[in-house]
Amino acid sequence: MILAIDIGNTNIVLGCMEHDRILVEARMATDLLKTSDQYCVELKNLLNLYEIDPKSVEGVIISSVVPPVLNSCKTAVRKLTGKTPMIVGPGIKTGLNIRMDNPQNMGADCIADCIWHYDEKKDEISERVLKLTRDFPLYE
Repeated sequence: MILAIDIGNTNIVLGCMEHDRILVEARMATDLLKTSDQYCVELKNLLNLYEIDPKSVEGVIISSVVPPVLNSCKTAVRKLTGKTPMIVGPGIKTGLNIRMDNPQNMGADCIADCIWHYDEKKDEISERVLKLTRDFPLYE
């Protein structure tokens, strides 16, 4: 199972996916003051609520537009699942050609949305996105 986390300014949206099926979608509040231990407890409680065993998580991907919360969530995920999450951001190979003066300024949420839209349209880039998800070491 893959745990996908989208850290937004107001909410953190979690999704547990297996074989193209979304098993769980849940939300928790984004809080700049929470520690990694607090996020770990909240994440553990949400997974428990939906009867998801943290040991069943094979890979984690995180997208964040709130840099101060990213590190706390990344650490929380590592503590709970033992997995190092893949982070959507500068340097990730998506197959997208971002034509900006400074591509690092492109938000992770925008990159994820672009990949989803390309895949939904079944353009030629969808093959590159599928290759990325197959070749990227999410599964250890």
